Order: sequence, then structure tokens, then C-alpha cells
Amino acid sequence: MAKKLNRWNGRATDWAINNKKVQRIYIGAFSRADASRALKEAGYLYGTDSELKNYFSECWGNSMDGINLDRGVWVSFSGHSSKEVIERIL
Repeated sequence: MAKKLNRWNGRATDWAINNKKVQRIYIGAFSRADASRALKEAGYLYGTDSELKNYFSECWGNSMDGINLDRGVWVSFSGHSSKEVIERIL
């Protein structure tokens, strides 16, 4: 039986990629521990289990409509808006 992928999203704390401030983080992972590892692989310093448990929601929200669930990390530089652009980084 295949493992089930889960979803998380949350606000980024002090993270910039190519001098652009990351506003939101979206994660696809097999567990919270796997999500924490994925965040660290992507370069996010605050990707701890505690951060995920206390500050991330276990969903993706409307911004991720149309994006297939896969193990990885996506970010938005604009936050929640109708013009939000999602970029996959892992």
C-alpha cells in the first residue's frame, strides 16, 4: 500500500530566495517529520516539528488549486491574493 501524502501551508519567517521575501510556504510530505526534512532541504531554517505543529495548517488552500499533490515545497512571494504566483523550489 502506497504512503499517503499530506499537505501543510504557513507563513514564512525571515526567508528570502534570490533577494525576494517568501510570504507563504506550501508542503507536500508523508509526515510532519518528512515535511520538516523537506523544509530543511529547501533551505528554510525554521522548518522544525514545533514550527509545523504550531504555525502551519494541514491544508493547502485555494492558492494551490490545480497543483498536483507531490512531495515537495512551493512558495509564494506575494501572500494570499488573486495574483499570487506559486513557485516550486523542491
